Amino acid sequence: MKKLILITLIVTAFMSCSKDDPEPVKSIDISITSHEKGNIIFNNDKLTFSADIKAENTIISKVEFFLNDEILGTVFSSPFTIEKTFKDYNPGNYILTVLAISNNNQQQKEELQLTLKIRFKDKFKGGTVFKVDENGEHGLIVAPEDLQGGVLGKYKYGAYNGNYGATSLDDGEYNTDKFKGKIDFDYAAIACLNYEHEGYDDWYLPAINEMNLLKENRDIIGIGERQSVIYWSSTEVNDKGAYSVSFGGLIGQPDDKQKYYRVRPIRKF
Repeated sequence: MKKLILITLIVTAFMSCSKDDPEPVKSIDISITSHEKGNIIFNNDKLTFSADIKAENTIISKVEFFLNDEILGTVFSSPFTIEKTFKDYNPGNYILTVLAISNNNQQQKEELQLTLKIRFKDKFKGGTVFKVDENGEHGLIVAPEDLQGGVLGKYKYGAYNGNYGATSLDDGEYNTDKFKGKIDFDYAAIACLNYEHEGYDDWYLPAINEMNLLKENRDIIGIGERQSVIYWSSTEVNDKGAYSVSFGGLIGQPDDKQKYYRVRPIRKF
């Protein structure tokens, strides 16, 4: 359930006033709708921000809402309320600022710190999160579908006698970078380098341990428990072989680089 967090600030207006001027705003009460965990918010949350303004001896003409330097909206009459969906924002800390402006241009603001986190299985920045650290700040995103090019949607790993130096078990981005500058479009890693989805072009072919993690969470990529399909990882074994991952067989096994298997790109955040 959601709850209200009430923050009361006793303020003094920024402008000095003469005897004939209206007295400055005396107080602003701000109620912010948030999660039960207080100021923690999550990707794809739709939140309502409401400013309950109580001003003495002046009239509030408008209230502006900001998230860091981004203006979320301006409201000219009560209720001073806006809605915001936090889709594809980078994880980290944000400052929500509510700025009340009176009819004689007196101003007062109140700020609230919000912390945005990403969750496992979130739809985020071009795909679905299948790994996230305990702080909800970094992890891995898998593309929404297998690559459709190659030969009937399948790709080779590389040249039979090729030695690419793509030896990392955990970092497919490192492995995939070894293929930069090559133009064999039916190679799995090169296809990932050329892939772009929703404006993101930093996809790569998963290393063997990243691919095994995808296998453990096969429901994320829509592969049932009884389905048996094979994907390339980017981890090279030697000049003739690399690791493939069978969804229905061994966790990972050396395989002939010239065989054609499916490819599912991933990216980091």
